[in-house]
Amino acid sequence: MASKLYVGGLAYSTTSEGLREFFSQCGNVLSATVITDRFSGQSRGFGFVEMNTAEEAQASISQLNGRELDGRRITVEISNPQAGRRRTRTRRRGRARQRLRASAVQAREVVAEQATTRTAEIAGTAGSAIPADPRAVLTYLLPTGSTPSKIRS
Repeated sequence: MASKLYVGGLAYSTTSEGLREFFSQCGNVLSATVITDRFSGQSRGFGFVEMNTAEEAQASISQLNGRELDGRRITVEISNPQAGRRRTRTRRRGRARQRLRASAVQAREVVAEQATTRTAEIAGTAGSAIPADPRAVLTYLLPTGSTPSKIRS
């Protein structure tokens, strides 16, 4: 079973291929990666090497830990598995937005209902055929030929 090793203290000039060649003296290297900065592309000074077996990984640790590679003394140890990334914060924000949207829709419905009721009361026709849409209510109450200018949907 493959074992992943953490390699720290790398020189900025060290490449993934150079790391692979350096570790190949201890056994079969499945992969070697030097971690680089996302924006500048420069090495971050560490990397990972995946060895074919656990025995080869232990041999690499015992033989190469503390040795020099490209003028820098490197650290070699068993890699800790990366913890799962938490996404709960994003979910919470999403739920909050959904609640906010739902409450905004409810508020619009309440305002539309109140506007319709109030308009009907003012017109003295509470129960007549006044449309339920607030924009239509205003159009209904305005003098003929005029239109409401600042009504948002």
